[in-house]
Amino acid sequence: MNPVESPISRRELEHRAEKEAIAQKAAELVEDGATLFLDASTTALALVRALRGKQRLTIVTNGVRAVTELATRAGYTVISTGGLLRDSSLAFVGPLAERAVSQYHVDWVFLSCKGITVERGMTESTELEAQLKHIMISHADRAVALVDSSKFGHVAFTTIAPISDLNILITDEAAPPVILEQVRRSGVEVMVASRGEGSQS
Repeated sequence: MNPVESPISRRELEHRAEKEAIAQKAAELVEDGATLFLDASTTALALVRALRGKQRLTIVTNGVRAVTELATRAGYTVISTGGLLRDSSLAFVGPLAERAVSQYHVDWVFLSCKGITVERGMTESTELEAQLKHIMISHADRAVALVDSSKFGHVAFTTIAPISDLNILITDEAAPPVILEQVRRSGVEVMVASRGEGSQS
C-alpha cells in the first residue's frame, strides 16, 4: 500500500521560500523559444511563475495547476497531457498521459520528487507518477531536478530514475554538502539557490 500523500495545497506551503529560490535559479537556464516538460510538482509550479518574463515558450505538462497558471500567458504554447487525474496531486497520469509525453521531444525537463539519494536516485510515492516522470526524462535533451533540501536522504515508494540520468540538480543552501559532492562525482552539475533569489518571483 502506498503511503498517504499530503494534498498539493499543503505541500505548496511547505519550504516555500526554498522552492521559489530554486525556481528562480531554474528559470535562468531557460531561453526564449525553448520547449519544456514540467511535472505536476509544487516546485515546478513555482517555476511556472518564475518564467513569467520568458517569451515564446512551449510547455508540455501533466499538472492541472500549471495549466491554469499558464492559461493567460500570451505567446506561449501550452499542452496538457490529459490522462487519469490524481486528486491529491492534481496530476494527470496513466497510459494516456504517457502516450502524450512520448510524442514530443523537448529541450528541457524540470521535475521534482518525494525523495532523493545517491544510491536509489530520485523516488516518488506512486508508480504512475514515477513512470511518467521517467518518460519525460527520456524525451528531453536536458533533465533538471528541482529538489529542496528536505528531500535528501529519503527514499519513497518507487524509482523515477538514477542520479546519472540527470544533467543538473538545483537545490537550496540547507542541502547536505556531502551528498551534493557525491552527486557531482556522478557527473551531475549542482546549482545551489539562496533564499534571497526567490524574492524576485
